[in-house]
Parts: sequence; structure tokens; C-alpha cells
Amino acid sequence: MLKKVVRKSQSGFTLIELMITVVVISLLAMVALPAYNDSVNKGRRTDAKSTLTSLAAKQEQYFMDNKTYTADLANLGATSASIDGHYTITATATATTFVLTATPANEDPKCANFTLTESGIRGVSGDNSANPELCW
Repeated sequence: MLKKVVRKSQSGFTLIELMITVVVISLLAMVALPAYNDSVNKGRRTDAKSTLTSLAAKQEQYFMDNKTYTADLANLGATSASIDGHYTITATATATTFVLTATPANEDPKCANFTLTESGIRGVSGDNSANPELCW
């Protein structure tokens, strides 16, 4: 008597199919991750800009009251952290000038440090230092 050999159908993925899937996901991640990081950095830059603009107005009010600018952020009712905490804020001042600087907590190669002066001059360091309007 002959026995019939019945083959069960296998379910699952072959190694080739799995490797193709891994390669496709890797390629998508290589494209999507830099775009995502750029988007996050753009959103965080708003924190620096709004903090520096607010502190510049407070510096002007301080100047009106005291006839000098201050390097002490506490005199302006502020701390060394930006509004959302993504930047560290520092101030340098003389009697007639000030420079406010926002340094990012996380790396932002395009728009690293934001600066704002008493005369309204806006600056940045990083890849866009020659064109600060791209960051501001």
C-alpha cells in the first residue's frame, strides 16, 4: 500500500522577504529622520525668538527706569532658561548697550546661538550665520 505524503503549507516569511523589509524600513528612516529633526528644531527656535524679544522689551523698560541696561536677568524678572526651556539665556550689558544670547540645549547646526542687541540687530551662529533672517 502506498502512503500519500501530504505536505503542509508553511506560513510565515522567508529570510529574503524579511531582509527586503528591513532594507525598505532603513531607507525610509534615513530620509524621514533628518526631516523630522529639522521640523523639531524649527519649532524650538520659536522659543528662542520669543524669549529674546520679551527680554529685549524688559531691558528697555529697565533702561527707562534706571538709565542703564543690566546683565542680571533676575533684574528683568527672568531666569537663565527660555520660556519653554529649550535654550539657555545669557545677557551682557554696558550702560548703553546689551546683547542677549540664546544657546540651544540640543544641537541645532543651522541656527545655533541666537543674539539680539539693543538696536534690534538679530544674529545667529551656525550654518545660517551669513543669513540670520533664515532663522529669525
